[in-house]
Amino acid sequence: MNWVNDTHYLQIDATSYCNAKCGTCARFVPETLEVQPYLKLEHFDIEVYRRLIEVDLKELPHITAIFFNGNWGDAVMHPELLEMCRIARRANLQVKISTNGAPRTPKWWSELAEVFDNHWGEVIFCIDGVGNESNAMYRWKTSYDKIIKNMRAFNDAGGISNWYMTVFNH
Repeated sequence: MNWVNDTHYLQIDATSYCNAKCGTCARFVPETLEVQPYLKLEHFDIEVYRRLIEVDLKELPHITAIFFNGNWGDAVMHPELLEMCRIARRANLQVKISTNGAPRTPKWWSELAEVFDNHWGEVIFCIDGVGNESNAMYRWKTSYDKIIKNMRAFNDAGGISNWYMTVFNH
């Protein structure tokens, strides 16, 4: 098996910042819900990203997509995420973003949909619950109403999105 030829997307953790405070997140010390002391809060350097996409990935032509996933933070918190998506688009790469959906404004989300131009990207909105009360149980410090406004702005501007929800036993 040639793993290089079988690899089609690159997952990038764009930032270690997050607006939410979720009780089961690995970012936090379970007893105090403070950020883990070993977790350095920083954003992926956009010039390193630019070189990765515009130069280094030319050596890996099988890579067709970038996935901004939040193992340690929410990619939407990165101050240059729109530009990062533009860079990926110019390189003919698809973009997928996983987010809690609460950061930014509806205007920003509309602009992201324009960058994606109806087919270059997709957003996964991770919303655990239907309504402020249930969402707040799992995605602390986020507003369900704000997330829905952001998601609607993105979709109304032509964005493609999915809603992922963790189903809890209780």
